[in-house]
Amino acid sequence: DFEHKHATPQQVWEEFNKQNHLAALVRTTFPRSARHPLVALVTCMDARLDTNEIAGDTRRYYYVLRMAGSALEPKDEDMLELAVNNGVEVVIF
Repeated sequence: DFEHKHATPQQVWEEFNKQNHLAALVRTTFPRSARHPLVALVTCMDARLDTNEIAGDTRRYYYVLRMAGSALEPKDEDMLELAVNNGVEVVIF
């Protein structure tokens, strides 16, 4: 975890770049799939919830819809409908 107590903007930027580099290494090891995902994961927008840890999704095989307030808005329903039209078989809340 990035400790951000009393961090300067420069320190935050440097850590962001370091984390981005690590993510690029993961992508080299686990390339993305050209297929559309079969699972849509609907979760809280809280960034502390790591969907990669929850679902083991290092390859981005899931659509992830993050929302606030545990209420689907019409636009959220439209996104889920589009995901299902693109091949999603299971929606997880």
